[in-house]
Formats: sequence, structure tokens, C-alpha cells
Amino acid sequence: PRRAGPFSRSEQRELDIFYPHLKRAARMMQLMGEFEVVLGQARAALDCLPYGVWLVDRQRRCQWFNAVAEEAMQTHVYGLGLSGDRLQLRDAMEESRWRSVCDRVSRGDISADVMPLGHSGATLVAMQYRRPSAHALMGPEQEALLVFLLDPERPVKPNAQRLHTLYGLTQAEIRLLGELLRGYELSEISACLNLSIHTVRAQLKSVMRKVGVTRQAQLIRKLLMVCAALPSDGDAH
Repeated sequence: PRRAGPFSRSEQRELDIFYPHLKRAARMMQLMGEFEVVLGQARAALDCLPYGVWLVDRQRRCQWFNAVAEEAMQTHVYGLGLSGDRLQLRDAMEESRWRSVCDRVSRGDISADVMPLGHSGATLVAMQYRRPSAHALMGPEQEALLVFLLDPERPVKPNAQRLHTLYGLTQAEIRLLGELLRGYELSEISACLNLSIHTVRAQLKSVMRKVGVTRQAQLIRKLLMVCAALPSDGDAH
């Protein structure tokens, strides 16, 4: 209190030691506020995606999901829902298959796996994902799964301008990627685009070389996670 008079010299020395820590704490609080703003912007961008996205742990417990995923679980159109906090399918046989898919990817038997959902034409894609733990400086990364819900009725349209800017892809290659993201096989794409299967394979090989991947699953994962359908800078914040 003011009535106690000025600080003594020893107290001043202690304050000199404490002040830099107080200043650093204030700066950390400012950075945390900026981080929350950026995190909110990232979540808003993911909510704009036309496909569902879940982040689940190895026990399929949901850590986060976007707006399309939430809608799918609320409407049960695809038979998806939450049991407790686990992402599950209402059909027992599909739930068993889905559990096997997640187990294979979690164990590292395969980096990504795809499971069709009944006769709807929609598919679930499960992929390995490693995220830093809350104690990343003191412990290992946490293993998790990224799950995507793709539906041909809600096609993922590649951002042609962004793909061309990032990887130098041609219009023909971008058109091929659009069909891949709709879940079609190369033979189906060949018939749809009226191209020979050799031409389609050559285009796919060129795309993978430009994007810097060696497997088709890696290509799909990169497109889904990076630039598949995010709006260009002029379309949205």
C-alpha cells in the first residue's frame, strides 16, 4: 500500500528480477490472443469445405469436426453418428468394417483406406495424422486419424487457379484430379473424359511428380488437406 512508503533497495533488486518475467508473460498473453484469432479463421475456412472432416484419436473418439461432418451426424443421412464421443455407423456390419479400417490405419498397416457407405455413393476416407502433443517439448507426437466424408452429390471441386499456381498443373491434369476427388477409378475417368487409359495414367504420373508424391493415396490426402476446395483470396476472408 502507498502508506508503506517507497520500496527498499533490496525490494527494488527483487523487482528488477521479476519485471522481465512479467513483461514476457504479458507478451505471451498477447500472442495467445492472436493465436485464437488465427485458429478461429482456420476453423471457419474448414467449415466452408464441401466435405466432412473429423479428427479422431486411435479409439475413434472425436476431437474436432467441421460443419459438414456435424450436419451428417445430425441428419444420419449416411448412417453416421456419435456414440458417446466416438464416430460410429448405425449399421452393425458397416460399423464392423469401419472399425477394421480405422484399426489398419492406426496400426500403420496402410497410410490411408477408403470405405464405401452402402449404396449412397459416398465414401469415408481414413488417413494417418500425427499432431504435436500439448507437451511436445517433453513428449512424443500424438497419433490420430483424419477422416473425410466424400459424396459425389457434393463434389469436391479443385481450385484450378490455386493448383496451377502451386504446382503448375495443366487444365487437363486439374480435370483429372476433379474426377479422382469424386471417387472414380482410372478406368471410369478414362471413359468419362473420353481418353485412353494410357493417357489418364500418364496425366496422373505427371500430376504426382509435380505435387511431389509417389502414391495416389498421398496425392488425395494432400489435395484434401491443402487446396482441394478452399476459396481463393478474392472469394472469402
